[in-house]
Amino acid sequence: MKILMKILFGGLAAIVAISLVLALIVMVVFDPEDYRDAMTELVSEQTGRKAEIDELPSLKLFPCCGVRLAGMRLGSLPGFSDQAFASIDVAEVGLQLWPLITRQEVRVNAIHLDGLQLNLERRKDASVNWEFETAAAEPAVDSGEDSPAVDMADFSVAGITVSNAGITWKDAQAGTEFSIEGLSLETGEIAAGSPFDLRAGFDAIDVASGDRATVMLTGNVRFDPEPARIELRDLRLDNTVKAPAAGLAELSAAITAGSIAIDPQAQRTTLKELVAQIEAAGVKLEVTGSGEVSEQDTRLAGTVAVQPFSPREVLASMAASPDGEPAIVTTADPEALAQASAGADWSLTADRLDLSALVLELDQTKISGEFTVRNFDQPDYRFELIADELDLDRYMSPVTETDSEAADTSTVTDLDLPTDFLRQLRLSGDLGVQRLQANGLQLTDLQAKIGAAKGVISLDPVSAALYGGQYAGRIVLDVTGDVASLSLSQKITAVQASPLLTDLMSTSSLDGLMEARIDATARGNTDLALRKSLAGTVGFSLADGIYQGMDIWHEIRVARARLKGEPPPESSGKQQTEITELEITGRMAQGVLTSDRMNIQIPFIRLTGGGTADLVDQDLDFTLKARVFEKPEFADGEDLGDLMGVSIPITISGAAEDPDIRVDLGDAVKQWAVKKLSERLMDRLGPAPDAAGDQGAGDATPDQQEEKPRDAAKRLLRGLFDPQ
Repeated sequence: MKILMKILFGGLAAIVAISLVLALIVMVVFDPEDYRDAMTELVSEQTGRKAEIDELPSLKLFPCCGVRLAGMRLGSLPGFSDQAFASIDVAEVGLQLWPLITRQEVRVNAIHLDGLQLNLERRKDASVNWEFETAAAEPAVDSGEDSPAVDMADFSVAGITVSNAGITWKDAQAGTEFSIEGLSLETGEIAAGSPFDLRAGFDAIDVASGDRATVMLTGNVRFDPEPARIELRDLRLDNTVKAPAAGLAELSAAITAGSIAIDPQAQRTTLKELVAQIEAAGVKLEVTGSGEVSEQDTRLAGTVAVQPFSPREVLASMAASPDGEPAIVTTADPEALAQASAGADWSLTADRLDLSALVLELDQTKISGEFTVRNFDQPDYRFELIADELDLDRYMSPVTETDSEAADTSTVTDLDLPTDFLRQLRLSGDLGVQRLQANGLQLTDLQAKIGAAKGVISLDPVSAALYGGQYAGRIVLDVTGDVASLSLSQKITAVQASPLLTDLMSTSSLDGLMEARIDATARGNTDLALRKSLAGTVGFSLADGIYQGMDIWHEIRVARARLKGEPPPESSGKQQTEITELEITGRMAQGVLTSDRMNIQIPFIRLTGGGTADLVDQDLDFTLKARVFEKPEFADGEDLGDLMGVSIPITISGAAEDPDIRVDLGDAVKQWAVKKLSERLMDRLGPAPDAAGDQGAGDATPDQQEEKPRDAAKRLLRGLFDPQ
């Protein structure tokens, strides 16, 4: 035992003695001035830049062979800013000599860098300051003997610490400038095949806007040299972004991963249990996923969910005033935009993103379906979506008195078509809405096929059930040329007119079964230009109709009674006129419908005429002639046979939603008076001769008979008062 102790202490004494001898040798041989000059000269030769070290290198002998450098700078290139390309306030590194001598193991003590600063620049000519012109390496002389090599499996570092580091990035081409400040890095002991802890953090700043992102990273890292492999476990990345210039007060993101394995040789990265939680403006988004990313293929899959939030509050905060006061979001329904959420399964490959089991909810509306993006360089969007019910009018701005005045003065908002965007758009899909309200109209079972490719955007076909009838149509917008062209075909059949007009124009003055068709084209790059250039054909018909608001026959009878000095008839109480038939056809040009064929029939009266309808200003101007073609009969038994053949002028003018309809009864009464005068004169001249009887009596032809003076007067009066 005593011998063993002597050997042990003897060995320790030898080690101490050797260490002291080595320390003395290093102190005598090492000249800091020589080493500084040699180091700066070598770096300058290898980089083509001026290298400087302010302070002389200093040695640390215990535990062994450490060196400290201070005030190091690597200069910039001509043509760039005068700032040093790189600088370090203090750098300290040490090497454990004994493991290297005895076991050929490279064991580095802790490495510490303080005040590291990199200044990266790109000029307008695309040249950059981080490219180096290194000196050509001299060819190695083969001595015929194997050079000793250090096995990376035996390499280790006690730890790396980086503090107070920063990076600036100036891009003259893009006109941007960014900086990274407060960069810090801290690791545990780094050894091949052994996991070590990692902690890093920095602030990223957009110099122009002042937007800032704060990043913190923690995790556990393992490096295996053979085969080369890096694995990160329990990774967590926390990021906070403040971008007031972009209307984003704060965005926070927390990303965790069970493991991330990187295989450099196979160029493959495997992710497991990835979870990203993002929150901004009161909206919380969570994305989960796993899979592989490689040069040959990418296959990732997971889920995405947006937690319930208030869109109204989000919009108010995004439009807040500079002092942070939330904006007021107004909608026609103050209860709209109260709550929204979303969720889907996703899968991602190198050129495709799929969202399946997609569910979007906004207030009482639920949208479900699928969405796909193909070819990310030139995205091609495909979808199949269906909504249970959607009331678009709830989300429109409320109509105010100012809006009404603007409408009265024909102030029309003109919207530019996004032609550049539409030319690039590639999209195809099917959209369905079980119940839809838009612009007051209520549709059910809406089906639309939507497509966009090579500058042609189409809704073809579009169909829906509409107020007891059917709607069908197609719309095609072509933006391939300098001026966009529009082609449309719309048709409604067997639609109940009263509820349609009530919802569309807030009027129920017309009822019946309505049919209409429009086939038109237009050209223009704005909404107003398209409407003003509309040209095509229009057809409209109404069967079994009723016009509410006027009993035309009662007004005619009142005027007739006044002329005759008789008491006016009592009203039936129904201020309406039956329309047995209505048909209008016409052509459009420059947004104005012109019709010279209007055929309207009410009991005992047929109306004909024409006029114009301005589809831009929504004004009507029609003139009609109502002619009594059948002897009117009424329940009170009044004989109105004297109105047979009388024409009644009717004008329809003003706003389409509430037109002014005028019946010129004065002109009708004048015609009736003239007719009565004609009848009285004819009575005084006596009954008309019976041509047939006269012929029979005298066995003579009409042209052989001599016309009597009385008969000639009757014929002249008939031509004067009744040219028909």
